[in-house]
Amino acid sequence: MILLDGSSNIDQFNYGICTAGFEFSPFDERILLFETNTDSLIRCAVQCDMAARCRTFNFDRQTKDCYLYEGDIDSTGLVVTSLSPQSVCGWIKLDMSNFANYGSPCSTCEDSRYLTCINATCQCEPHTFFNGSMCLSQKLNGTGCTSDNQCRNDLNLTCLTNMQCGFSTTTKPLFNHTCLNQTWISTNNRLAQWLFDGNLFDQMNNYNMTSTKPVSYTSSGYNQQAVIFASNNNFTLVTPYMPLSSVSFTIDTWLFITALSNKTTYSIFSLCYQTATDQCLILGIRQSFLYMSFFSDDCLGVTLLKLNTWIHAAFVFDLSTLTKIIYLNGVLENSCSLSSTLSIPTSTNITIGRIPLLSSIYNVTSFQGNIDQMTVSTRVKSSCEILEIATFVAHFTFDNGLFLNDSGPNYLQAITLGTSSFASGRFSQAIAFNGTQHSIFQVSGFTALGTANKPYSISLWLRPISLLGIVVHVSTLSSGTGWCEPFLGFAPNGSFVAQSYCGGVVTVANPTLSIATLVWSHVVQTWSSTNGLCLYVNNVRVTPCLSSANTYDASGAVNLITLGSSFDATTAGCGMGQIDPSPYKGEIDDFRVYSRELSASDVTTLYYNW
Repeated sequence: MILLDGSSNIDQFNYGICTAGFEFSPFDERILLFETNTDSLIRCAVQCDMAARCRTFNFDRQTKDCYLYEGDIDSTGLVVTSLSPQSVCGWIKLDMSNFANYGSPCSTCEDSRYLTCINATCQCEPHTFFNGSMCLSQKLNGTGCTSDNQCRNDLNLTCLTNMQCGFSTTTKPLFNHTCLNQTWISTNNRLAQWLFDGNLFDQMNNYNMTSTKPVSYTSSGYNQQAVIFASNNNFTLVTPYMPLSSVSFTIDTWLFITALSNKTTYSIFSLCYQTATDQCLILGIRQSFLYMSFFSDDCLGVTLLKLNTWIHAAFVFDLSTLTKIIYLNGVLENSCSLSSTLSIPTSTNITIGRIPLLSSIYNVTSFQGNIDQMTVSTRVKSSCEILEIATFVAHFTFDNGLFLNDSGPNYLQAITLGTSSFASGRFSQAIAFNGTQHSIFQVSGFTALGTANKPYSISLWLRPISLLGIVVHVSTLSSGTGWCEPFLGFAPNGSFVAQSYCGGVVTVANPTLSIATLVWSHVVQTWSSTNGLCLYVNNVRVTPCLSSANTYDASGAVNLITLGSSFDATTAGCGMGQIDPSPYKGEIDDFRVYSRELSASDVTTLYYNW
């Protein structure tokens, strides 16, 4: 809604003016032509009139800042409450008489502000289209359309089948390579997967394990439970021979290490058929580094391993190049050449956690700690697939009413209350929140998010009905209490806020209020010790990142994430920071959590949905 300021002394025949305290918020910051400084609202309006493509402007009477935009005020953004009570927005009024010479010879529009000469006739200026009577601004991503010419084609937008301007597969923008939004994670050639959730069953039902002694489990696995290997239990997990000879393979797992020694080799996964290390395949730890050995042909990682924190280890053998590859937390550690392929008799068992044949002869001992989610595949997993397995924590699309389906690699458990399916999601369907305290979507199992100084990223699309309330709430208890803080939400003034914990609640806010009601917007929150806390809104980073927030004082426990409200938590019980404690009303789509800091290219990939 556009509010006129009747007290303004500006020429209201040519300009429309908003009430003080409001500003124009564009759907895409790229329609900003330039920012300048001038002494009055009138001069700001005149500068807009002098700039050929300018149609909308913001002016702050206190700071004297003047922002000129090329979009029509009613189709390329919204008029919203400003953080500054001295802010005023305005626009140039259009009249059909301005476009009367459309299609006429160029001599009739030589001095026109709105028409230009193209192919000897008067046509609309760039970034506008003719609707039969006037040249209107072409529309931006996510806004309604009926034909391609109504969308900003210079931004690679076309009118999609859902009658919204968007990006088709033939209008992909150029940006740096990223691993996101690809079908990297695959079950192809998977031989076995053990989740260790209170049992030794193979999810593929091929290689169920047995144990030489009773097995203990911890409820504090990376994802649910994990098997415990301790110095006093000295047991071995055994599974029948796997066909790993003369093939490529990838073996990856989650490890929680409780003991390390520079003089000891710890076995994680092994194939040995004689009492000598030159007759073994050993995947483990040596000298506090990840270690991969083919018949004493060794390959070591380069990063010292840490105790008492979950890490992801991946061991790859590429038969085509005779190469051993080690990854730690999704990042390449080392690549080593091999003189020959693996050849093991079919009578040889696989052992996990210990090598009985070597324990009494060589300095090879049982793994000390917990093991979770071990997978064996007879193919080379790509670096992108391994990165996603290690750091892609959860992904909820909310399509087809299947709110509880995590399509990420961990299949996290979720519940929902008081929500419904929304047919016109950003991608297919979305989840709708009704704005009450118990209208929530809650996911458990965020181990990495509870780990101090562990990088993280949270991404989602939202379509708010009102600019109010908690969007993402993090806690250690399902009630929303315990260690608890809203990470994403709206401040009381309607600005969008990202928060983390660094000796207290720290905040990055989006002062331009570029999130509008009833319009899909993309938000990404990232944290790393290098860059601190960052917030992206619609593919634009809120500048600058809060680099002083260079530590993340996490809960030290497995976290839950609640979308829509703090559930049963009270304002007094959690670090609310600048986020309004009200519940969120609106829709959310494509919710993702990563245990790494997403790059600007990653954010662009998610924004364009490639």
